[in-house]
Amino acid sequence: MTDDIGRGVMLLVVASAQGDAIEHALCERLRPEDVRRLHGGAWLAYGDVTPADVRDWLAPLLREDDSLFVVEYERWSSWGTAPAAHQGWLHRRGH
Repeated sequence: MTDDIGRGVMLLVVASAQGDAIEHALCERLRPEDVRRLHGGAWLAYGDVTPADVRDWLAPLLREDDSLFVVEYERWSSWGTAPAAHQGWLHRRGH
């Protein structure tokens, strides 16, 4: 693969609600190819941002009783077939 994915960190974003709005906002701020919805309200994202940046972008989209969790991964690993659809995406953004 020859395209440059650029500098960044791997983030896990989990939101209790507003899934489509969250995904849209992530794709607007990051490159759409650097955002992967895992299931329901969970996404992997890659970019040159901090968890606090992402929290600040997304918090205005949430209602008072919603929740949001953003964590930066320094290292990750996987096993089994469940992440197979994302395997290439993950490995290109791994350490």
